[in-house]
Amino acid sequence: MHTQWKFVRAAAPALWCLAIGISALAAAAPASSAATASAVLGAMETELNRTMAELKGQAQPPYFLSYLITEINKTEVTAEFGALTKNESDCDRLLRIDLRVGDYTLDSSHEIRGDAMSGMLDRFSYVKMPLDDDVDAMRGVLWFQTDRAYKRALQKLATVKTQMQVKVAEEDRSPDFSRDEAVSSVEEIPSFAIDRAAWAEKLRRYSEPFTKHGEIYRAEASVVAEREVKWFASSEGARIQTAHISCKLAISAATKAEDGMELPLIESFFSFTPEGMPDDAVVLARVDEMIRNLLALRTAPVIDPYTGPAILSGRAS
Repeated sequence: MHTQWKFVRAAAPALWCLAIGISALAAAAPASSAATASAVLGAMETELNRTMAELKGQAQPPYFLSYLITEINKTEVTAEFGALTKNESDCDRLLRIDLRVGDYTLDSSHEIRGDAMSGMLDRFSYVKMPLDDDVDAMRGVLWFQTDRAYKRALQKLATVKTQMQVKVAEEDRSPDFSRDEAVSSVEEIPSFAIDRAAWAEKLRRYSEPFTKHGEIYRAEASVVAEREVKWFASSEGARIQTAHISCKLAISAATKAEDGMELPLIESFFSFTPEGMPDDAVVLARVDEMIRNLLALRTAPVIDPYTGPAILSGRAS
């Protein structure tokens, strides 16, 4: 899908004329029906089952425990006016634990009145996990962090119960958690590799044509490729492994009109694989089109202000 906007400039300085082209270049591959659970999911299940069995004999055992591990493998390469400015790859694995003490009606996740931040920190607290698929190392982190989460949950539930005894009844009487049917879904984890050296050369070529036009003060070409893998296991029996790859190529440039109005343009391409990105001829043709459009925008007339009725919908409303 490609959208071309008419060459007019808004009278208000805050309203920029922006042309955006988006191309979806590859369909997502269907998940394999014979996918194999990774060592990460295996370590999570083993430690989860061990924890629930070990704590079952405690005075206040957890009634629910889940692990969510997210791995993001990201590569980003950028060039400006024909020169490379960024070429880096990074990988992170982050763990989030949801451990609840009490029961579905009232548990340790219940918000403490006057201290809403404590609940926010519990819900959005992440811990780094080993990047290697070393089961013992992963189980060690899971054990230590689960123990900490259990002790925090016990303290939190005690505070919640004390507060409910000494303060007025809450208006919201809904349960703190709901039961749900356990889901099991294991997708194949696709391999992920991008030739950074090749893309560095491509992006130099894509951003170099802008150097021939002094009126254009910003020109950048960048590619961001990312594989996100999620593993989830819960004491209710959920067992999920999902993965997807996304690649985005963006060409952006900007110029200024004689009156000082900034005029940016962006062209972007999206694919589910690095191989699905457009070839050089397609991208360079768009670059030439962007240059022509930027130069045309510099001399485009400013549209007159409009005062009158308008119908707004969606986000604009």
